[in-house]
Amino acid sequence: MGALIPLLVELVPAAARLFIGGSASSMLEKAGEIAVQIFGTKDPATIRAQMSADQTKAECFKALLS
Repeated sequence: MGALIPLLVELVPAAARLFIGGSASSMLEKAGEIAVQIFGTKDPATIRAQMSADQTKAECFKALLS
């Protein structure tokens, strides 16, 4: 699940503060659940590929992470 950290920080820069402040575990769990709902996986490479192919999914993911 930690593999999602770079992707999350890229998409939601405010997430970096959560990782520094110690809320990383709950943020990663939430992000993982959202990723599975939207993309069917927690794999960052697959998520990036799907985001590139489908901007609607990308925007939905970003919105739900914020």
